[in-house]
Amino acid sequence: MLLAGAVCSSAQAAQAAQAVDVRGVRLWAGPDSTRVVVDLSGRAQHSLIVLKNPDRVVLDVPSARLSLASPAPAGAGAVKLVRMSRHSSEVRIVLELTHPQRAKSFLTQPNARYGYRLVVDLAGGAVAGGVVPMRAT
Repeated sequence: MLLAGAVCSSAQAAQAAQAVDVRGVRLWAGPDSTRVVVDLSGRAQHSLIVLKNPDRVVLDVPSARLSLASPAPAGAGAVKLVRMSRHSSEVRIVLELTHPQRAKSFLTQPNARYGYRLVVDLAGGAVAGGVVPMRAT
């Protein structure tokens, strides 16, 4: 019985070591698109869902925790509100939109100025609500 507890503790420690921190969210609004950048402490998988009525984009990052240096940014461009929460071991970021948008997401490698970043590009246009396949990174 002691061995089972030790195995469970080792598994929990390994899972905690693999968790990524969501460190911040930034928005840029251009004339035809809006870019959302999520700063991360490391590589992360994610899923992206585009929903209608009301229009929003839901970004889920499994095995993640919130460790923000600043609160969620004020809305800009097509994003009227950013909400963030943690459910179990997943961070959910909800982008409430001013109108329907096409959404594309990708993970960028660290550079001289920033670490890993999860980027969501939003462009205007009517889209059908649905799930965008999860990108393994």
